[in-house]
Amino acid sequence: PTFRYRCGSYRIEDRIVPEDGGGLRRHIRILSDGNGVTEKLWFRGIQGDQVAQETEHRFRNESGVTVQLVKDCQTPMYQAPWMVPLLTSEDLELIYQWQ
Repeated sequence: PTFRYRCGSYRIEDRIVPEDGGGLRRHIRILSDGNGVTEKLWFRGIQGDQVAQETEHRFRNESGVTVQLVKDCQTPMYQAPWMVPLLTSEDLELIYQWQ
């Protein structure tokens, strides 16, 4: 399914589909009405008391959930609180897996 919602003057499309080999693939697209957007949107990629960065774009929490940013060109997550700025010029794509 694709969820569509608004945050301020942003429109957000959030699609989640099964990933080959297990897990879920999530694609987030940010669209702007173009009316002087000034607020910044942030996305929390993973939550946990103990989050480990396995690679530049892959993170795991203490429950065994991993999240990977799919495109190497995507803005990396900021360490603790594991946030990614959302930009209208770049879609965000992630793969979630768990053990």
